[in-house]
Amino acid sequence: MIDALKKLDFNQLTVAERFDLIGCLWDSIEDESKPFELTDAQQEELRRRMKHHDEHPDDFHSWDEVKSQILNRRSE
Repeated sequence: MIDALKKLDFNQLTVAERFDLIGCLWDSIEDESKPFELTDAQQEELRRRMKHHDEHPDDFHSWDEVKSQILNRRSE
């Protein structure tokens, strides 16, 4: 299956279409994935990042903002 996918020319798709494809693939994984436990180190890193976000919310951008910036740069 992977070899067949590698033969496809994804460059024929627009950047927006490739992002949509990524979203579809992600959704298909999310739909079938089973819950898993984070390691202690992963839990601590998540807590650290959440605390930083709570303390500095302006340091972050939404996915929509980031995606828009990427797509705008590609069209220049």
